[in-house]
Amino acid sequence: MKNMDIRDKNFGDLLKSELPEAPYNPWFTRTVLNRLPEKKRRVAANIELWVCVIAAVITLIFGINFSVSAYYSDSITIMNLIIFCSYCTLFGALVANVALPLIKRSVQQ
Repeated sequence: MKNMDIRDKNFGDLLKSELPEAPYNPWFTRTVLNRLPEKKRRVAANIELWVCVIAAVITLIFGINFSVSAYYSDSITIMNLIIFCSYCTLFGALVANVALPLIKRSVQQ
C-alpha cells in the first residue's frame, strides 16, 4: 500500500512538472478549469453549418449540370475548365467548412 502512495506521488509530481504554469492571478486556481462548463454550440454556428450544407448541395447540383452540358457541347474551352475548377474548389471549401468542426468535436469527446 505504501508503494502505491509513493508511485502516485511520483506520477503526480511528473504531471505537475510537465504542465505549463498559468500566470499569477489571485482569483485563478487549477481547480477552476475543472469547474468550467463544457462548450456549447451557439445558434449562429448551427445556422452557419446548415447554410454551408445547403450551399454545398446547390453547388454540387449546378456543378454536375454544368459538367454535363459542357461534356455534350461541341468543344470544351478554357473558360469551361475554369468554371469547372471553381465549382470543385467552392464545393471542397464548403465541405471542409462543415466537416472540420464536426471532426474537432468528435476528437474532443
